[in-house]
Amino acid sequence: MHLVATSLEELVNMQKEYEESVQEDCKFDSILINCNNSVLAGYIYHRCVSCEKEGITVDYNIHIDMAECSFALHEIIEILGILIDNACECITARESENKAIKLEFHENEDRIMLLVSNPTEYIDCSTIEKMFAPGYSTKGEDRGIGLSRVYELVNEYNAIIKVFNSEYDNQNWINFVLEILK
Repeated sequence: MHLVATSLEELVNMQKEYEESVQEDCKFDSILINCNNSVLAGYIYHRCVSCEKEGITVDYNIHIDMAECSFALHEIIEILGILIDNACECITARESENKAIKLEFHENEDRIMLLVSNPTEYIDCSTIEKMFAPGYSTKGEDRGIGLSRVYELVNEYNAIIKVFNSEYDNQNWINFVLEILK
C-alpha cells in the first residue's frame, strides 16, 4: 500500500479499509476457538455467516465444550437450527429495523446454557405456552413443527426450556434459553 499511495492521507485510508475488511472476514473466527466441539463450531459458524448474508447481524458470546452433554450432537444442532431459523424468520417477516439475533452458549460444571434471542413485539405468557403445541404457528398453515420438536427433545432429556421477554436498547426481545443438566 505504501508503494501505491500518493499521499499519507491516502495510505491511512487504504490501511483503514483493509483493516475493516480483515475484521469483517474474521468476524466469526472466535467461534472456532471458543467452541471445543468442531462439528458444533462449524455449524454455528455456518449459521452466523448465513444470517449475515441475509442482512441479519449476529451478536454472539460462545464458550462451550459440550463433552458431557446428555443430548446427541445432532439433536443439539436440530434444536439450534429450529431456534435460529425461527429468529431469522421473525425478523424478516416483520421487516424490523433491528435485524439482529443474539447467541449465547455457556457451560459450567453442572449445566450447559444455550440462548437464542431476537427482537419482536411483546409476547404474552399464554401465547408463549401455545408456541410449543404441535401445529401452533403464527406464520400460517402447515407450520408449527419446530418448537413442538424442541419441546419433545427437552422433555426426553429432562432439560429445561425458558422463554421470556426482555428489553434491550429500548426494544423487546424474545429469549429462548435451553438449560441442559450434565
